Amino acid sequence: MIIYYKEEHMSNLYLTGQIYRDALNIYCNELRNKKDHLNKINLYPVPDGDTGNNMLSTVESAYESLSSTTSMRLDDVSKAIFLGARSGSTGNSGAILSEYFRGLSIIFDGFDKADLPLFCKALRCAYKSSYNSLMHPKEGTILTVAREVAEKAESSDQTTLDALIQELFFEAKRALLRTKDILSVLKNKDAYDAGAWGLYLFFSSLAKAIGIDINDDIDIDLEKNYFLYDDSFDFDNPYDMEFKISGERKLEPIIRSSLSSLGDELITRGSSSGIYVHIHTSNPLKVVEEVYRNSKIDNIIIRDMQSQYIDQSQDKLKSKNFHILAFGSSPGLIALYAMSGADAAMDKELTNKKKNILNEYINSKTLILSSENINLKISTPIYLMDEIEIMSVLISMYAENLPDGKEIKRLSSYTNYAKLNHSSGICHLIINGTQVDEAKVTDKNVILDLAIRAIEKLKPQRGDSITIYYGCEISKEDIDILMDKIDIKYPYIENKFTLFSASDIPIIITID
Repeated sequence: MIIYYKEEHMSNLYLTGQIYRDALNIYCNELRNKKDHLNKINLYPVPDGDTGNNMLSTVESAYESLSSTTSMRLDDVSKAIFLGARSGSTGNSGAILSEYFRGLSIIFDGFDKADLPLFCKALRCAYKSSYNSLMHPKEGTILTVAREVAEKAESSDQTTLDALIQELFFEAKRALLRTKDILSVLKNKDAYDAGAWGLYLFFSSLAKAIGIDINDDIDIDLEKNYFLYDDSFDFDNPYDMEFKISGERKLEPIIRSSLSSLGDELITRGSSSGIYVHIHTSNPLKVVEEVYRNSKIDNIIIRDMQSQYIDQSQDKLKSKNFHILAFGSSPGLIALYAMSGADAAMDKELTNKKKNILNEYINSKTLILSSENINLKISTPIYLMDEIEIMSVLISMYAENLPDGKEIKRLSSYTNYAKLNHSSGICHLIINGTQVDEAKVTDKNVILDLAIRAIEKLKPQRGDSITIYYGCEISKEDIDILMDKIDIKYPYIENKFTLFSASDIPIIITID
């Protein structure tokens, strides 16, 4: 028998805050135990092997949020779970799961407990919330489990919560097993969808929370390598990118429309505190620049999924034997870190919220570069340096083995750079970390003229490259004017680039 129960267990008529609390605790433990299993079969939408990490990070964050409230009301419990999940969600599966929790919290709002009709309504809302967050929802995934469970709940004639959850557990399992037949990539590898399995574990946790004994094991071959390297696999959009946008919820349709052509797996989740965005893209910098047309970005994290895939494939010829983490404060430069070779790049403020993700990278063979002190209590050394020095290290490093401190210092000195830091009406000119000039800003021309002065002090030579990183204080039109002036003054410099950095600093100039 897969499942059995005692008749006296079949007496719950309501889903209470206590049951939901207990279920989330069990769910956390289930995901910890099954994390590696879920990673092992994470083949869709891209085979980057991190669904277990992402779902665990999301649910652990929800559990931490729940521990801060003592209320046993269902609405309070549900809201705390959703807010924690949203704060700690990461990756495609984490974003969808947090939306599932949002749907539950919407219906439970105002109720201290839920009878069966309300619970069934909440399951439908949870499915719709997950489905609507996706630009291109796909069957054969976590959505299939969410939809079929909601449909089973609405058609069920059960009269107790225990009997209904038992029925929903079976339905979730059937939906999970069907994912192999819906998505060809899963059928070819003889695997189930990892996100769907993660949501199935939520329903097995609900069953266990009300005392139903179940066997929730799913058969997969633990000895099998589902990630045998395939040179034909094409990562069109190799960067997994997520961030929060400061702005009103009414911006969500604008943001979704503006980003729809810049990648896939786009998820947008509007709220009163901002808009949460997840996207797979080939150009994180373009995403940052597009968003800054309407708002600012916070809490950005970018991961190289192709690097993750190579690690999972265990192809020693194609993978380096160490990882690189880069931390900063400018979204544009963080995007450049990822595009320049960092396995993961993120806002320094995310070290607590994303600690589960960091734990997957941090070990004795990890290079950590940061522009400021970060809250990481680890034995691995952290190299503090200017953001442009971080860029210099990433661009210059082709090492197969983890470089030592001496080598890192050497690589960080390859680039000469100038910063124009605008503060309290004064623009300060900083060359290679030392302030050398300043000017009172009456208009943007003052900053542009100071930029020309900065280049004079950097003394570019024939064969050098000039890159101008500009923030939101300076428009692209202003930068075009500056580039025209540079062309006139330095016609022998052939390589000239401009990149949007979204930095608080108006202009950063590098000479390579």
